[in-house]
Amino acid sequence: MRNVYYKPLVRWELVDEIILLAEPHEKEEVTKLVMGSLDHIVMETILLHLAKEHHEEFLELCHERYHDETLLDWAGEKAEGVQEAIRLAIRETKSSIRKLLE
Repeated sequence: MRNVYYKPLVRWELVDEIILLAEPHEKEEVTKLVMGSLDHIVMETILLHLAKEHHEEFLELCHERYHDETLLDWAGEKAEGVQEAIRLAIRETKSSIRKLLE
């Protein structure tokens, strides 16, 4: 679940807290939804910050090395400030999910 290239940018203990808000029989589904939401927002944030000329290369790298944290370094070299933008987007996404589950 947590073997993703953006792993260092997520406070996973907060993700666990969010998942614990779900009913026991919903935890697996909530886990998938939370991870899918994080995947989506990270991808969207990177693509918004990357020049269009790098989109295809980024998508290919994601396909090949989705679990490789050096992908974050690559994105940071191509788009200044993208890692901080990802952190903020993740934080906002987790906050929104938490509100829905409370």
